[in-house]
Amino acid sequence: LDAYVKRRTPLALGRFSRRVERVNVALSRENGPNGGMVKTCCFRFRLLGLPAVVIKQADFDLRSAIDRAVNRIGCALAIRLL
Repeated sequence: LDAYVKRRTPLALGRFSRRVERVNVALSRENGPNGGMVKTCCFRFRLLGLPAVVIKQADFDLRSAIDRAVNRIGCALAIRLL
């Protein structure tokens, strides 16, 4: 999964990559509302001169959680940086 996250993240950063100082990614498993295991992907971006942006996404499949979080990165950065 490490390679999967490393491959997907730069594509999502796109034109904002120069404004991002650091990216942290945390993957975890948590108990879901009905007793099932929910996988969580949490991205934390440290931006130049701005507060960090945190994107947390949960899903029953970890790759789906990663994909959904990555799809939200561009919008979240655009809101903060434009």
